[in-house]
Amino acid sequence: MYYHKVRMMKVEDILSIDLKEDIKNVIDLDAHVLNIRKMIHTAFQNRFEKLGLYEHSQKLLSEIALDFQDKRKELDVILENHLIEQNGDYEKARFEAIDECTFTLFNRIAAIKVMESRELFPEVIRQRTEYANRSFAHNAWLEEHPEERHGRPRTPLQNTGIYNQ
Repeated sequence: MYYHKVRMMKVEDILSIDLKEDIKNVIDLDAHVLNIRKMIHTAFQNRFEKLGLYEHSQKLLSEIALDFQDKRKELDVILENHLIEQNGDYEKARFEAIDECTFTLFNRIAAIKVMESRELFPEVIRQRTEYANRSFAHNAWLEEHPEERHGRPRTPLQNTGIYNQ
């Protein structure tokens, strides 16, 4: 009886089912992409703050830990370009700089995923069950560094200011 009902369906009904599934998949993908982008954006916001570039103000370079000053100088150059574009508005310039970093990193990750799927180079992001839910690159690295396989405890970075801020 089920087979009979399927045979009686119109072509338009079958196409609409496929279309609904495709639309659902696109919506799911869109939500996934937005979530990843938000995570990257938040990570850059946190990084900017660790380098003294807060949402409404910034620390002087001399107030930043020595280990971070070179990275802060690089961000200051990027920020200066955005300040010019935003007519001196620091908050907008900071947002644009973070947005640019987010866009760049997200697109690079997406490009790597596409190249992986086309098998243009060994997988570095995609995880597979045959590699114990790791990527090919991670698995290969573990084979070269077996002492790291069981996740031995690492000592935290000391004197970097990361844990002090």
